[in-house]
Amino acid sequence: MTKNRTYLIGTLLILSLMLVGISACVTPPSGTEGETQAKAMEASLPRPVNMQFPILPFPTGYEMDRDRSFVYESGQGKIMVGGIHLVVADTPDQMVSFYRAGMQEKGWRLIRMVDHRGTIMLYETKTLICTITVEPMVEKTQVIIHIGPK
Repeated sequence: MTKNRTYLIGTLLILSLMLVGISACVTPPSGTEGETQAKAMEASLPRPVNMQFPILPFPTGYEMDRDRSFVYESGQGKIMVGGIHLVVADTPDQMVSFYRAGMQEKGWRLIRMVDHRGTIMLYETKTLICTITVEPMVEKTQVIIHIGPK
């Protein structure tokens, strides 16, 4: 029985060492090199769209359709262009009211509004232009925002 016990202890010791070795491979490096790598990884992740476009209001509980949305940034954020597709639980009328009030609060000027199978609103600031399209869906509302420089 002591031979089996010695074999069992040896096997457990080898397995423990293997686990320590594997965990060392997965653990990020410590110190400044590890912190630099972690910051670089974090910086490469896309920021939430409401942080990329703080000049726009975003309804609570929105879901962004990432397959249909895009954000283009150039010149270290000096030029931003976006096509943002959102889905919200609110009604189309609630979304039109939300954007009419929210855009005005953010300093946008309403140029034109068209109601036909949804609502299209055209806004501008001194340097930006934005169209917001609000369309009904089954039990939800789709909001499409296109924003860019004039």
